[in-house]
Amino acid sequence: MTTILAFLFVLGVLIFVHELGHFLVARFYGVRVVTFSLGFGPKLVKIRRGDTEYCISAVPLGGYVKLAGETSRALDRIMGQIATMEASIAEVATAALDRATTLKQVR
Repeated sequence: MTTILAFLFVLGVLIFVHELGHFLVARFYGVRVVTFSLGFGPKLVKIRRGDTEYCISAVPLGGYVKLAGETSRALDRIMGQIATMEASIAEVATAALDRATTLKQVR
């Protein structure tokens, strides 16, 4: 259980740093950031500061930065591709954790 929690914590930090990079570059170039979210799906917590809504969403396997001017059709296509990739990564990570747990129990 500790391994899973550690994995999710490290994954969360990586996602935060990744999305923060998008956020900072957009702000540097003067692009308005509409939403900064850690996670996908329903928003569990949201705070609005200025023009930006900061969210923590239900599915912690990713995040997104929505920029002003993005079209929803293109964004939906990209988000679908990202969700597919993240599902694949989650499957591989789950299999690796299961394998590690099995090896630990055998010893």
